[in-house]
Amino acid sequence: ACAGVMRLQTTITPDNDASWGLFRGVARRLGARLTDKPHFTRDNHFGGRHATEHMVTIRLAEALPLAA
Repeated sequence: ACAGVMRLQTTITPDNDASWGLFRGVARRLGARLTDKPHFTRDNHFGGRHATEHMVTIRLAEALPLAA
């Protein structure tokens, strides 16, 4: 159910163009702001073997009114 949701979050690597496009499109469609910052870092979390994952947040101006 999505009723009452005020934000959406996911992690995405910098080179994952498809995911960035999807979440930017969702933010645009909802008229919401998308922000990101490093979350799971290459050295601290993946021993240098995986790209840093950025926490992507879409903040909604108002809660979603409908359930999925």
